Amino acid sequence: MKTLHYGITVSSESPITGVVDTTAPEWLLEEIDLHGIDLDFEEHCKECTREYHDDCYETDPSTNYLLGYKKNLKGDFVPDLDAEFSAIMNGNENTTQVTRSNWVSRVMLCSPCYPGQGDLGNSGDYLAYTLPPGVWGNHNHIQINELSVTLGSIRELYDAFYNTDLNTLDFAADFFYMIGELLNGKKLNELNPAGSAAGTLKLMLENKGMTAKENMKSVRA
Repeated sequence: MKTLHYGITVSSESPITGVVDTTAPEWLLEEIDLHGIDLDFEEHCKECTREYHDDCYETDPSTNYLLGYKKNLKGDFVPDLDAEFSAIMNGNENTTQVTRSNWVSRVMLCSPCYPGQGDLGNSGDYLAYTLPPGVWGNHNHIQINELSVTLGSIRELYDAFYNTDLNTLDFAADFFYMIGELLNGKKLNELNPAGSAAGTLKLMLENKGMTAKENMKSVRA
């Protein structure tokens, strides 16, 4: 599903930036304190030649921070793809934008202040990057799914269906239905397709040792 959100085209199946109140996640402020890049301090250091800055720089509450970013060869800050997530903390607005993450949630779209971005405080239909469970801590949050696991499952599903003799229309309908279920947080062995897709999925799960029967055995053990 595609939507025009205050001038930005958003697809419900492509992760967008997620926005959250900075004080909501239990451990976000601590992450910022320990690992955040103070952008005002970075600008200060461009002008100040001192080795130490305790006497010449003071953090302001309106300061913006970066998490999970690094400098490229040009000296610009870019998301660090090795980090678990990348985010921008807006001091003046007390919001944090999660621009890249290994974790996603299904959310509603934001107010006009954040066009094309998702509200991590409200469950909805759009896929948005979110903070890791460890940063949310004990604070209530929308269901979180690990993006790499979901994408891996989609790839396995595609490979299994591609190697069958299913009619193209049947393939497309079943495949995209199951992708939607995976993006909504279900596991491969929790899918329950109808028709010709059911046999293909069952065979794939049996080869992976993930049938419901096998799962029940492991639980009983």
